[in-house]
Amino acid sequence: TKRIYTEGGLPANLRQHILYVAPPGFGKSYYVKQFVEHEDYSLLKGVVSFPAFFEGSMTEAGLIGSIDPATPGQPAKKMYGLAGGEGSNAIVAMEEFAAITNAMVQDYNVNLDTALLTLLDSGIVNKRLRNGDLKYMSNMTWWAGTQPARFDLSSGLARRFIFVVKYPVWKDFKQLSERRRAAKNVKRSTQSCKMLHDLLDQRFAMIRNNVSGIVFHDDFYKIMDKKNIIHYEEALYERLAIGYWLMKEEHLNGQLEVRIDPELERIIQLEHGHRKDIKQGAIQSMVWNIIKDVPEIGRKELLDKLLDLSLDYDESTTIINRLMVLRYLTYNAETGVLIPITKKR
Repeated sequence: TKRIYTEGGLPANLRQHILYVAPPGFGKSYYVKQFVEHEDYSLLKGVVSFPAFFEGSMTEAGLIGSIDPATPGQPAKKMYGLAGGEGSNAIVAMEEFAAITNAMVQDYNVNLDTALLTLLDSGIVNKRLRNGDLKYMSNMTWWAGTQPARFDLSSGLARRFIFVVKYPVWKDFKQLSERRRAAKNVKRSTQSCKMLHDLLDQRFAMIRNNVSGIVFHDDFYKIMDKKNIIHYEEALYERLAIGYWLMKEEHLNGQLEVRIDPELERIIQLEHGHRKDIKQGAIQSMVWNIIKDVPEIGRKELLDKLLDLSLDYDESTTIINRLMVLRYLTYNAETGVLIPITKKR
């Protein structure tokens, strides 16, 4: 492996895990399948340079591995999980990340939380078992979707992921219905997908053979300082910027200079906003996003609409009351309408 970029003398981990946060019915499964479901019509599955595939729920043993005990005439056998086997250098996509986080609380998965955090962070797996030790290095990259109502920041998972957040605005409800109908009988071009796969393989070969180092221009860190990015999240933006320039530069030869251009600054700003929304409360941010650009909306109408996003009346009422306390909304008791406060937009 070429050590073209180090941090503290050690090879830097440049995997970029992605978490797509959206309410039910707003594209999580669609985008996951667009990338990895089938090699003939997915954007990444079929690229020779790295495997990419889809996974459902998983136990700790399924992800990390286990060791079968020795039997008469047979030594203990190491059974590598997804991270140490076929997924060790792959992009692994999961439609609903809650399948993993829910598994963390099961008695038979008591160590999954710690194992997953370490795997996503350094890639180092070091598991001491009764029948022996399981040690290996994994380069598995995780892409997954989750609903705002199922997102939990407490475990430290958040700082391992770049967020792609899709909260609907009021007009999206009608537009998505129209676009879904328009997509009927649209056929995918397997030829176009094959062409894309070939182009990606050519680009990865160029990166592998031609890039000798990575340096950051001062203007990149000026943006980090301007936005008060905390140190442990800076690495996420560094990886985002490295990936941007690795794919954008027409010719790669020698050192890659990571600098700021208008498009990268826009992407950084977008991610910064997504992370802020998540930290403020994923559900609260989703509700505010829906209503912030409408002049007014009936309280009952909003409560009914939020039922479609898996929020019952109690949950929605709590969020609406909180937005009123924070002065995002006012309520006209006579007309029964909620009015977004302009200065918060």
